[in-house]
Amino acid sequence: MALFSQHIQRQLSLMELGMVTAIVLVLIVVGIHKMRTLMARAEQSSMEATLYNLQQALGMTALSRLIHQDYAAIAELEHSNPFAIKLRSSQQGDAMVSPLQRSANYLGELHDMDPGSVAGGSWYFDAGEASLVYRVNHEGSFYSELPGPKRARFQAHLRYTDVDGNGRYDPGTDGFSAIHLVPREPYHWSAKTDGSH
Repeated sequence: MALFSQHIQRQLSLMELGMVTAIVLVLIVVGIHKMRTLMARAEQSSMEATLYNLQQALGMTALSRLIHQDYAAIAELEHSNPFAIKLRSSQQGDAMVSPLQRSANYLGELHDMDPGSVAGGSWYFDAGEASLVYRVNHEGSFYSELPGPKRARFQAHLRYTDVDGNGRYDPGTDGFSAIHLVPREPYHWSAKTDGSH
């Protein structure tokens, strides 16, 4: 009888061990999925914060040029690289490079770059397309119609009143109203946070 009791206890111990192992494995899988979701949300937030800062820098630069009545310089912002904006010093008329350009994940202005060779989580300015590009790191959470490696492309576009009706911004003639970084293709993140596209 004692031998039978030991055998049952041994079987229960093995069954309990198997159940505990299964539960731990399920928790690990759920934890990994949650961690990936959180990391994708963090990447989305970082990308959107950078876009917000670049948009603010473009807006402030355009406003400064408008105040100085430098309408030709406003026109130069169309399709420009927002990372390379020259900011005017408030006391002198000289310009300084935006601190945004020193961002660790900004690779600079690149020509004919294969997006597949760019590390995820990096920004660069494609000089050939005049587009600011963000190469996505967490590709499973990002969706776009753009073929190839997952990325989002943006361009700086002027908003203005076309006084002479010729379809382009003419400095000094047309009324400038704003400048915006506009996505070239629609995109969205599956790990949504507030303010997502």
